[in-house]
Amino acid sequence: MSLAASDPIAMLEVDLNRLSALTLAEITQITPALDSAVTDDLVDANGHMSLPHYVTAATRAGWARKRRLGLDEALEQGITFFVTEQHARYLGELVRDDHFTAHPRFLARSTRALHTITYIVDVTRQRLACSIESVSVSVSKETRRSVDMTQTLADNLDAAIRHDAALPGSPSLCLGLWR
Repeated sequence: MSLAASDPIAMLEVDLNRLSALTLAEITQITPALDSAVTDDLVDANGHMSLPHYVTAATRAGWARKRRLGLDEALEQGITFFVTEQHARYLGELVRDDHFTAHPRFLARSTRALHTITYIVDVTRQRLACSIESVSVSVSKETRRSVDMTQTLADNLDAAIRHDAALPGSPSLCLGLWR
């Protein structure tokens, strides 16, 4: 038996950036929907950007991309999206003044749900900081129940999913989020 196999700490010493299944060059081919920096209000007592702010960055990037695809029309018709499942993978910390971008990749959809993964890239160190995989459901703002997406949004999401599927590399996904 090797030392690494018997030493739990050595087993954890892996290149975490390889867990994304995509290279940084592949990730940055996805158009960023958010370009930001770690400001004092995002930093916690440990001196790095705290957990909720990664989720906020991914959410803002996903909404920005959906808005470009017709979400505003859906919102005017009383339809919005709620995140129902999420899986985050933290691969490198972001600290005060770090520059980061968020790159949402649209993976699949049904008539009422959208599966995405957003990559938070540490531009300062040229590495992947985090990936956040999500399933969002199309919801009526009035009834608070799931409803079909508008046809315009559905058609535009289909085009975005086809575009993203043609990008190089295959994302590493949480097995339980989308079936």
